[in-house]
Amino acid sequence: MPIQVVWDDDSKNTIRQIYSGKLTLQDYIVATDSVAAMAKDVTHTVHSLMDRTAVISAPGIVIPAMRYANSHVPPNLGLRVVIKGDMFTRVVVDIGRRVAPRLIHDIYFVDTLEQGRAIIAKHLQKAYS
Repeated sequence: MPIQVVWDDDSKNTIRQIYSGKLTLQDYIVATDSVAAMAKDVTHTVHSLMDRTAVISAPGIVIPAMRYANSHVPPNLGLRVVIKGDMFTRVVVDIGRRVAPRLIHDIYFVDTLEQGRAIIAKHLQKAYS
């Protein structure tokens, strides 16, 4: 599967989406549904690490994918951290602020998985202190 969706930690605070290869709209839809189902299984806020290190994304499917995801955002989805988001991804996120406002908030861009985990850990530390 071009997008793997897994828990990144045993406490189920973070969902990691691992993107690889050339993606289709259906790939994004399946991943979105997986994230929503996993987040609904817990009562606390869940954060998302989106590892785009190995992705090849077709520009024409990004906006429809964002619209779908926007209408399926679980209420307990917190921070979204994009790993290796290229310039195209950053531009799309900027457009997404108008197209998918429920989806595009509290979003960060980092270069490594470790940096993404650090942002979430800092946020969790503040939330629990």
